[in-house]
Amino acid sequence: MSFVETLDNLALRKSEVVQRFERLIAPKSDLELEAMAQTSRSLTLQNFGRTMRLFAPL
Repeated sequence: MSFVETLDNLALRKSEVVQRFERLIAPKSDLELEAMAQTSRSLTLQNFGRTMRLFAPL
């Protein structure tokens, strides 16, 4: 049984988080993967900017 089938069998109303998780683990076409990658990049830049920091304890 896959995660999607398990989530479909939930008796409760699905929360937004569960719905987003279902969309994330569902099989995707190449176009859907590209759209997901662009959304991910946009959110990353929005939240973290273009700066990359490395933490190295001494």
